[in-house]
Amino acid sequence: MTFMAWFGYTFIAFGPSLAIFTMTIADDATQIIIMFTRKADKGLLSIANSANITQTRQRNHKIAYVSGFGFGIMSGAFSVVNLLAIASGPGTVGIKGNSDLFFLSSEALIYYMILEYFLAVFTSIFILLNVFWSVIIFDGFDNRNWKKIVYVFVTHELASLLTLLNIGDKPNYTASITTSCLVLVTTMLVALYTAG
Repeated sequence: MTFMAWFGYTFIAFGPSLAIFTMTIADDATQIIIMFTRKADKGLLSIANSANITQTRQRNHKIAYVSGFGFGIMSGAFSVVNLLAIASGPGTVGIKGNSDLFFLSSEALIYYMILEYFLAVFTSIFILLNVFWSVIIFDGFDNRNWKKIVYVFVTHELASLLTLLNIGDKPNYTASITTSCLVLVTTMLVALYTAG
């Protein structure tokens, strides 16, 4: 059961990102180099060298897109690693410092399953937000468009603060997920408009 839960949470968290990777990035080796290494000077120079201004602009958006995707995957991996460690455990989760082998009541087990599901969904949302924020902020800095830069900082702060709705005695996952999805859709539209 824990093996299936581990794969389920992994695919919830990284499924959309994996689809994006296979459809848009995997066919270009230069983009993979940019995503996985910061010392890809030759790859960056080959992308940046272009006689056509339109091609240069499109390639700058590709660099922003791939960089945001790489950062999103890295931040997603760090945010979901504890969730996956719990899901791959012996099948039960310790309650407030007790042993991991402590048996949970069905109510507590359902609570932890819901919590793990929402953590996986939030990870997926934040990976996609990082991709879109990267496209917007790269363009904002390139064109000195301060509205886009401020938009990224404000929506980043808003999305981060929405996670605070999930703590306490009565977490409100529905409100935080719904609002985060609205931020995601709005940011996606701004990024698509920015990329042209």
